[in-house]
Amino acid sequence: MNQHIHYMLNSAYFAYSLFLVAIVLVIIRPSWFNFEHYTFISVFWMCLSGVTHYVGQTLNSLAYKYAEASKITPLTYTGGVILMLADILVFGYAFNLTDVTGILIIFFALLLQIICK
Repeated sequence: MNQHIHYMLNSAYFAYSLFLVAIVLVIIRPSWFNFEHYTFISVFWMCLSGVTHYVGQTLNSLAYKYAEASKITPLTYTGGVILMLADILVFGYAFNLTDVTGILIIFFALLLQIICK
């Protein structure tokens, strides 16, 4: 297990590097970003989404630090199923063949893990 890595740094590498790249891109190519159509509430939801994602990644890192991966991984994939259901129910997304194939591969891999135990 990764007990030698501090749990706050593990999930922060991606967030900090993405933030730095975004700042550099805003300075170098401001025309790539169209900030005119954003309202205060949409920026608030975007920031709140980022904060909750960071907290979730930190808690996920803590879980992998103190427990076996075989106990945590099904919960991680369950989050993907919840997001898929939100896509269908909230946004009315229709899945194509590639999406369904990926969903079935993940489903059968999880089912195989449960059967083999």
